[in-house]
Amino acid sequence: MKKELFFTQNDFQQIKSLALEEAQKLQVMAEMIRHNILGMVMLSASGHIGASFSGADVLTLLYHKIMNINPADPLDPSRDI
Repeated sequence: MKKELFFTQNDFQQIKSLALEEAQKLQVMAEMIRHNILGMVMLSASGHIGASFSGADVLTLLYHKIMNINPADPLDPSRDI
């Protein structure tokens, strides 16, 4: 895959550190996720882009604000599964 087509975890961390309202940060991250989805669908020439795009907002909110997860410790016993 061409990495320059995708936003990285570092890119998402940079958005989190900006002086924006939380809703604006989540909106930008959801758009970045849609960009990554489009890149993956284009490279694979397959996928369900409508369903993926429509779920981006909800999953962004869950992952970044509601769920108890830690990407640095994916096996944390107190994480949400």
